[in-house]
Parts: sequence; C-alpha cells; structure tokens
Amino acid sequence: MRTCISMIVVTLIFAYYVGAADPPPRFQDFAVTNIFKGKPAAVDLSSHPEARKYRTQLRRQAAEGPNFSGHYKIAIWGCGTSCAAFAIVDCRTGKVYFSPELPYVTWTDWIGEDYGLKFQLDSKLLVLKGTPVEESKVGTFYYIWETNTLKLIRSDLKK
Repeated sequence: MRTCISMIVVTLIFAYYVGAADPPPRFQDFAVTNIFKGKPAAVDLSSHPEARKYRTQLRRQAAEGPNFSGHYKIAIWGCGTSCAAFAIVDCRTGKVYFSPELPYVTWTDWIGEDYGLKFQLDSKLLVLKGTPVEESKVGTFYYIWETNTLKLIRSDLKK
C-alpha cells in the first residue's frame, strides 16, 4: 500500500512539472480563416521607402500570391552568408511592410538544418530559428503579425 501511494505521489509530481512547461506557440493557435484567392495587386513601391530598392524581388515574389496570414506574401532574399532579409506584401492592396524589429535574420550559429523563417498561409505566426539581426541570442523566436507589424511574443534561447 505504501509503495502504491509513493508511486502515485511521484507520478503526480512528475505530471505537474511536465505539464507546467509552457508549450511553444503553434501555427494553429493563431489561425486565419479568410484566405485571399484573387489575383495579387501590383506592388506599391511608394508604400515604403525601402520598397524601390528591392522592387524586382518584391514584384516577382508577390505575383506568386500569398503565403502568410491569409493575404500577405513574405518575400525573402539573401543578404550574405547565412542571412536573409524580407518584406511583407499585402496581396490585396500591394502595400509593402518592412519590419523595423526584424530587418533581417541570420543562422550562422544555428546547429541543425531546421533554420530560418517558418510561416504558413493560414496563420499569423512567424517563427525564426536562428538569430534576429545578428544579436548574440540564438534560439527560436515567435512573432505575431498584428496591426501591420511583427510583435515578438516568445523567445526560447539555446543554451
């Protein structure tokens, strides 16, 4: 009887600590149901001062249609070794957004093959596996696209 009670107590304690860990955000936690299916609008190069500089990439990639948060296109291009810059284009209006919080990302110090930006058409969650703006922090960073800006909601740093 004592052994049985001890095992139950140990099991409950273990379940408490395992359950207490805050699970990372998932794409389905930030689902978007209104998916744009029309022809993408022409990129509005006057909507952001940086847009003209990247006009070829923005036009080419935006023409493919949305890939993020229902009606946005995350257009990505290289900016050096293990580095990517990106902009977010509204496929309905053509307006271009550059994130001041996250102008580019790197993964120089990332170990493994699952690195870079992760996103889905039906979610407003953007996940970065690497380093934001060459900071000394390496890990997984979770951003939400709200009010036309990326907001950091969580970061899990690698030890």
